[in-house]
Amino acid sequence: MRNNGDGTSTLNCADGTSATFEVVSEGIDLAVMEFDVTVDGDDVTFEVTVKNIGTEDAGDDFYVDFWEDEESRPFGPGDHWQQVPTLAAGETVTVAQTASLDDGTYEGWVTLDTGDNSDVDSSNDFAGPVEYTVDTDD
Repeated sequence: MRNNGDGTSTLNCADGTSATFEVVSEGIDLAVMEFDVTVDGDDVTFEVTVKNIGTEDAGDDFYVDFWEDEESRPFGPGDHWQQVPTLAAGETVTVAQTASLDDGTYEGWVTLDTGDNSDVDSSNDFAGPVEYTVDTDD
């Protein structure tokens, strides 16, 4: 079985057929579905799509933390963050933050701080690194 990284998995059968199915976790499971970094001059926009792939609503606030430049998975408060009040089971939210950065090459990350929600799978609560370059001389 292969995790497709989009909330689905594919099972390859011995007879050469395959089946793709949606993965649903019992309880609350906040998952990073997509993470992009775009650069416009010195403005860098971090954008993430988060989905609750669980069976229960995330009824308490949680935080999306964006990191401008980390070599490995970061922990704790990010360089930029945004609070999300709730996320119902099966629902998706897109969160974005923009920052002005100096010229250079960076490795961006996003992490979810699930707050008081009991997230059943923390392995899908982050994404990165995404390498990007700020070059205002162009």
